[in-house]
Amino acid sequence: MNKIPFLFAALLAAPASAQQLPDLSAVQSQLSAAVKATPIKGYVQPRYDLQCVFTGVLAIMGKAAKADIPMPALYLQDKTPLKQLQDAVEPQWNMRPDMFVNVYSAAQNAVYVMNEAEYYRKLGRFVDDSIAHELAHYVQVKYRGIRIEDFDDGLEGEAVSVQTEFRDRYMKTGVSPCGR
Repeated sequence: MNKIPFLFAALLAAPASAQQLPDLSAVQSQLSAAVKATPIKGYVQPRYDLQCVFTGVLAIMGKAAKADIPMPALYLQDKTPLKQLQDAVEPQWNMRPDMFVNVYSAAQNAVYVMNEAEYYRKLGRFVDDSIAHELAHYVQVKYRGIRIEDFDDGLEGEAVSVQTEFRDRYMKTGVSPCGR
């Protein structure tokens, strides 16, 4: 199985259909070059708290919250050392990313999300929809019992679809995912 992280397809606005996902090794190279060439001009914060984003993700995925399953921790790039992210994902990916990336660490039950303002501005995206993407992976692991080792393009495609629907349903409309 290819150990290159599936998240890179989502980071580059991959189509919702798993059959249309680009070659992940090429995407990783493109993303790495693009991020390294983009000057950081500040950070953006999520509009909604983690529980609120999760409520929206559950609605999109047709799931109900389970009180006995602990919520993941959320670590944003501007407050998290790169080494912490690297240590969290190395066992999962068998590599240490050389930059901050979006990922759900199953072993730590933690979501790591980059929040560089320029990145989101250029792509017309929101930190919240990146969080929604990683929470979709959390649901796949914790609610469905899918092992991270068994992840494939279909599961990544589902997370991209959740991310896109979250962005369209909540972020672009201003409708709160938590009903506030």
